[in-house]
Amino acid sequence: MTIKKPVEMKVLFGTVYEEEGGKEVPFRQHLGDMGGSGFIYNEKGCQAILKAAIENEHSWADVADYVCPLVDEILLDAHEMDRGLYRDIMTKINLAYSSLKQSEMIVQNFDDSITLSFKDNDFTIFEKAAAYLKNGYQIEKVEDCRGYDGFWHMVLERVEEDDERAGSQTLSVMEVAEHERNLISYLRTLCFEDVLDAVDGIDNAETDVYHKWLDETYKGNHTLAADWKDRSEKLEKLQELLGKANADYRDHIFPENEDGGPVA
Repeated sequence: MTIKKPVEMKVLFGTVYEEEGGKEVPFRQHLGDMGGSGFIYNEKGCQAILKAAIENEHSWADVADYVCPLVDEILLDAHEMDRGLYRDIMTKINLAYSSLKQSEMIVQNFDDSITLSFKDNDFTIFEKAAAYLKNGYQIEKVEDCRGYDGFWHMVLERVEEDDERAGSQTLSVMEVAEHERNLISYLRTLCFEDVLDAVDGIDNAETDVYHKWLDETYKGNHTLAADWKDRSEKLEKLQELLGKANADYRDHIFPENEDGGPVA
């Protein structure tokens, strides 16, 4: 199904004014005033709103101001007129609730990282991001994945407090096992090309895992997506640490540190 250009629900329905005073009447209030009259089934604007909710891009505000009031009326009528239809609707709502609940739980376990997906001209992304920005997140990056899943991906990271950051940097003495010492010693003997081959191999694996994360996210398999995301981040970190652990690799890739001197 092709999503059409953005549309304003208010334009589809029109504006209702009080008979006395001429003030604009909110759509929800108007439906309440007309409740029980069969108004929503005779007014073409109501059906246009429901159709646009499926076929057109629209804002969060339009959902709250126009779609939700109509859904309220439809649920009430279904409960009174067709209990089978009411149960079918509630079954789908329950499934949606379970899916969103699972998504929320996964978001809370994403190591303070959140990914929002959106398409071209989807201005609701700013409304969605604003809630997270108010709660201590910042935009880390925006990735163009349209060639893969048709979406842009906005990654938000929670900003750490100074005291939390300082606490995470506390140094401790680590005991190094024999096999770990052997690895360190061997890394010091490798040349730039050797480590580059190893890093490129990890990078290729990380790319495959990253695409699997995007694929599961697009399918709505949030639990699997969380696992693939975790693996992707660990491979990316392993790639970075492996490269920096070799002096020759550091000299080629990171010839200077932030102060302008050689990397230690």
